[in-house]
Amino acid sequence: MKRWIVGLAGAVLLTSIAGAQAQVRTIVRAPVSQHTNPASALPGAKIFNEQCAGCHGAGGMGAEGPALSDEYWIHGRTDADIAKAIRGGFPPKMAAFDLAEPQVKDLVAYIRAAFVATLVVDRSVQQVPASVMHTEAADFRVETVAKLAAPYAFVFLPDGRALITEAAGVLRIVDKGKLLPQAIEGIPIDKPLNGATGRRILNIALHPDYARNGWVYLTIAEPAAAANATGASTRMRVVRGKIQGNRWSSHQVLFETLTGESSTARMAFSRDGYLFLTMGFSGNIYFGAPEDAPSLDLADANGKVLRMHDDGRAPTDNPFVNVPGALKQVWSYGHRQSLGLAFDANGVLWESENGARGGDEMNIIRKGANYGWPVVTWGHRYDSIPRVAVPEMEGVEQPVVSWAPSPAVSAVAFYAGDTFPRWKGNMFVGSLKNRALYRIVLKDNRQVLQEEVLRGIDRIRDVGVGPDGCIYLLTDGGLFLRLAPA
Repeated sequence: MKRWIVGLAGAVLLTSIAGAQAQVRTIVRAPVSQHTNPASALPGAKIFNEQCAGCHGAGGMGAEGPALSDEYWIHGRTDADIAKAIRGGFPPKMAAFDLAEPQVKDLVAYIRAAFVATLVVDRSVQQVPASVMHTEAADFRVETVAKLAAPYAFVFLPDGRALITEAAGVLRIVDKGKLLPQAIEGIPIDKPLNGATGRRILNIALHPDYARNGWVYLTIAEPAAAANATGASTRMRVVRGKIQGNRWSSHQVLFETLTGESSTARMAFSRDGYLFLTMGFSGNIYFGAPEDAPSLDLADANGKVLRMHDDGRAPTDNPFVNVPGALKQVWSYGHRQSLGLAFDANGVLWESENGARGGDEMNIIRKGANYGWPVVTWGHRYDSIPRVAVPEMEGVEQPVVSWAPSPAVSAVAFYAGDTFPRWKGNMFVGSLKNRALYRIVLKDNRQVLQEEVLRGIDRIRDVGVGPDGCIYLLTDGGLFLRLAPA
């Protein structure tokens, strides 16, 4: 099987990497104060922070891995269940940690005290600010438009209504600032969300010619009958249909694959009508040689950005259509966990990517390019297996922006409205772990300023610009928020 990584070069940690270096200004807001957790004094807290928080987030609130403070404990929540998970892990998603039995017991005690006993999330970090938010280029207010259940993505229709996906398999409508009580009926998702094991609706996109053809695109994740050789156990589908009245119709499955990542699958349409799709490969616990990982295997959809016609067919000018055995939809490869995908005003495709224990990235996606994961990364493994990070290598693309420590960047949007004139052309990026919204100013595809314009409300899952020129946010806690001029 042909590999696509060659040559090794030196590395220096940078904030902005693409092209010649520009001086970067960074503006960070003060964090919101949080209550002290009494469990933090337990011996297992140190072990958790060193071994577990990189994936499950500080305080177990969730980052790339699931939160430990909600109701979804699919492998059991007894002390024996937790200890079994620590000792044996759940490959390929979770490592078996090399801990002595006293350490396992300390960790179980901490997890029990901090999360499982009460299953209560500290909601002090989810208060929507009532006062005006002052930032460098604009002042704004944060308004709550609607509250939903575990939403994932949204898109605005030409008539101003917003379509919002709820992970449990529901498509909702917000009309004139009100959440309609009745969901869209008829979406073929017969078993709703049940922890991490059920079927989920994730991303949503409109066909560029939606006004004429009415096509709405969804990504749907569901458990596969069996995992493949690399441990992929989720079947990801790209589907499209039309909404007639209040019902889904004309359903078509355009693309499907097995994946180990059930929270990526972001979509974006190019100006010329091609559909781009992210497929992640975190590979937290990948036991093979890094250069043999699925993300670097052109026959595997995982760890790729895919490009296809609006009906799922592979375009004949894709970079690997003539490579024997390669998946013909592959556009770029060597990606980890791609949670954001968007085109800027110049038609350049940008992708946000979660690194491993550091090394979150913002990339420009180029035809046929290799982004290196897991051979080349600014991050480190989540488990106790030592491995030197290799941040640069000949023939491997470098990120435009690299975050260390990583905020768990999520969705990406470019501001093109008139409501905030000084934000024109700026990139907005959400964050899961830091619960922040970043504004990034670019010049010649390089970062020249990064400002944290909002922090502390909730894990930001999706970001977009509404027809009113306001920034809209969707959070894991169910908030549909609007950043309106003050």
